[in-house]
Amino acid sequence: MPKPLLDGADLKLGLFSANCSSGLAVTMRLLGMQAQSFTPEMLQVFRGRFAGGHGACPLIGSPDEVAAEIKRFHDAGFGGMTLSFVDYVGELETFAQEVIPRLERLGVRNPR
Repeated sequence: MPKPLLDGADLKLGLFSANCSSGLAVTMRLLGMQAQSFTPEMLQVFRGRFAGGHGACPLIGSPDEVAAEIKRFHDAGFGGMTLSFVDYVGELETFAQEVIPRLERLGVRNPR
């Protein structure tokens, strides 16, 4: 999430996770995961990731931080990503104006 929209992003993610992940134990059982084998810290990470969609990886930070994190995925061999936003209408334009040019400078995205 780009810097102008960063304020409260962690709080929004936490509220989203708390409100949408009450079925964490059921989800883990369906996936064959035994809660006893995970630390409380790991379970908290899973809670947010499952609530965001299986394996969600929140990108929260300044435009430079978000671009750097996307570059890490690129460097690891990912050919593309699916992104979602808490406020799609408000955040997409900021992402396009602030993050995409940084991805182009980093060589992650070809300039148009």
